[in-house]
Amino acid sequence: MAPATVVPERLVVDAGGSPVTVHEIGAGPPVLLLHGSGPGTTGWSAWRAVAESLATRHRVVVPDQA
Repeated sequence: MAPATVVPERLVVDAGGSPVTVHEIGAGPPVLLLHGSGPGTTGWSAWRAVAESLATRHRVVVPDQA
């Protein structure tokens, strides 16, 4: 039987008047993943595989950075 797919919670928070998308997945000690820059780079696209792996034992927070 294949493991169940875990879907991240997608939040939009206000950061100094600018909306910021944040993905949260998993439970446990928190881990914050910050992505680099580049055209079209988002936190979830940069860290999805790592976040899903870490989410088996951690609460993973992945914000999109401007």
